[in-house]
Amino acid sequence: MLNNFEFVNPQFFWLFLLLPVLILWYFWKRKQQTAALKISSIKGFKTKKNWLARLRPLLFVLRLLVLSALIVAMARPRTVDETTKTVNNQGIDIVMAIDVSASMLARDLKPNRLQLDLLTKDLPTVSDSLNTQEKVIQKHH
Repeated sequence: MLNNFEFVNPQFFWLFLLLPVLILWYFWKRKQQTAALKISSIKGFKTKKNWLARLRPLLFVLRLLVLSALIVAMARPRTVDETTKTVNNQGIDIVMAIDVSASMLARDLKPNRLQLDLLTKDLPTVSDSLNTQEKVIQKHH
């Protein structure tokens, strides 16, 4: 499954060195976020944590996972498939061009040259097209 697997930009994996720094920063900031209040008794306060406070560490873990996925995506993983097949294609390339300039609208042929080209464009072969153009020219003279 992991045969022929490579990364286009493996230098982005150096960004994984930032993850421990982010973890240390998170724990350092977490200690600073706790409020300190000196009171004589806590009998009147409920000490039950709500569900959002319990999910806060999980949110940080999810952020680290997303950051890791982004780093891997920037490294551009791909599979390389090297085939040893040789394909030989033989054929003839034919290019047909139609002149649509103003000179094609000259009135020396009926129909004009552009309409003649458009009449003969759907013919199957070049030789058939040339023969048909000659026939159309002969009919209109």
